[in-house]
Amino acid sequence: MPAEPAGAAATLADVEVRAAPAPRSGRAPWIAIGIIAVFMIVAALAPWLSPADPEEQSLRQRFTPPAWMDGGSSAHLLGTDRLGRDMLSRLFYGSRVSLSAGVLTVLLASAFGAARSLAPWRKLAGRVPPRPRSVILGVLAALAVLTVCGALLCAISLVVHLGAYQTATAKLSPGIIGSVLLLLASLCYLPNSVIWAICYLLGPGFSFGLGTAVSPAGSALGKVPAFPMLAALPVGDKAAFPAWLGFFVLITPYLAGALAGLMTVRIAPTPSLEAAPLWGLLTGSLAAGVIGFCAKVSGGPLGAGRLASVGPASGEATLVAVLEVGVTAALVAGTANWLIIRHHVHRLTRQPGGISSPLPTRVSAPQPALIIDETDDAGGHRIHVNPWADDPAD
Repeated sequence: MPAEPAGAAATLADVEVRAAPAPRSGRAPWIAIGIIAVFMIVAALAPWLSPADPEEQSLRQRFTPPAWMDGGSSAHLLGTDRLGRDMLSRLFYGSRVSLSAGVLTVLLASAFGAARSLAPWRKLAGRVPPRPRSVILGVLAALAVLTVCGALLCAISLVVHLGAYQTATAKLSPGIIGSVLLLLASLCYLPNSVIWAICYLLGPGFSFGLGTAVSPAGSALGKVPAFPMLAALPVGDKAAFPAWLGFFVLITPYLAGALAGLMTVRIAPTPSLEAAPLWGLLTGSLAAGVIGFCAKVSGGPLGAGRLASVGPASGEATLVAVLEVGVTAALVAGTANWLIIRHHVHRLTRQPGGISSPLPTRVSAPQPALIIDETDDAGGHRIHVNPWADDPAD
């Protein structure tokens, strides 16, 4: 082989050194930290920095321009909105909401990123103990069914009221740019619409203003803002759909509860017949709690007067969800768990040398083994049988 030039090694070393330059002490992180620090200070001192009450209204001073413009006032440095509320005060108090949303987003993203860096999602799910995994997946299954059905209900209602939607859009005459902005606004309100549809499926429904109600039994609505998505709201004091279709609409929460209970015991069956319904009730109740929380954050005032109360009642939605989803999950979990135990016990009885009693007469607290009492032994002798002993997975 030909000999390498004498300066080849030195040249490679120089290339490696140039390829890995020393890290620079940039100032970009400090700029970001400074901006966040300003937001935190403003949010913490909002009650003292605000020149006025952010919710105080004065229709005589509405649409006041900023102080440096003609007609402005030093009492409202940034002017007022359409209800006469001070914009600077609302900006200070609004920084609290922005900061909270940003911190929550970062925490959630960091948690998911840290979990994903450990192992793939399938392996991470396998590392969770069976019982917590069954409850978590049961809750997610119930919420998935309700979310899909709520989104379908929104889409069907919008298609049914397509004429009213087109009329509302024509009245606005948004133009090309306005149509794009209107579409973006509709997409922003889409999660709220799905949550309201879920509350509609549950039965309590929601309100769109004081003294209004939208539920499967009928709707009592006044005048609504000229927003195209609101055209999908059912109108009239009668049910919005025929009786045969109403059955399929109102049975959705029970189907979600049944799926939650089935997944709870299918993933982690328990040898205690008494504990299985409780695990199903816990799964359904947790799903109901999530629904109630989403109902709480999806509503709120859209202005003063009649629109001061908009959205579902979180307490009613939670209570009804527990009764429909939770109780159904408990019943299905207890029945499915009994069938699983019965199947394994019957399989053991058909094997040579299997147990003599085809069904357990007494089942103990949750343990890995099925515990059966022998009624012919007054001393309380017990036989411990593991019905999953011959499963290939074990």
